[in-house]
Amino acid sequence: MSIRDEFIKEIEDKVKGLEDRIGRVNEKIEEFKEDSKERLEYEELKDELEIKLVEIKEKLAEVKGLSDLSFDGSVKVDYNNVINTLVVGFESILERKTIY
Repeated sequence: MSIRDEFIKEIEDKVKGLEDRIGRVNEKIEEFKEDSKERLEYEELKDELEIKLVEIKEKLAEVKGLSDLSFDGSVKVDYNNVINTLVVGFESILERKTIY
């Protein structure tokens, strides 16, 4: 397995975990009545999380578009830094509501 393939697998696993967390937010949304303040807050939270998730998926798509030869250690570090920053942003959004 190439460096690129291993990295793609790692990021796909992160994406799956983040999607699961958004699923938990959806479950929380269903606990509240329509048009309640809490429900609206959680829906806004979900929207913000989905935006971050799309950004992460876009970076993943960029990596998938690179050849194995062009994806060396330094490119991996660059993409890893960007994706980790996006994941931290995702988690910061969650911390505002302390949903884990």
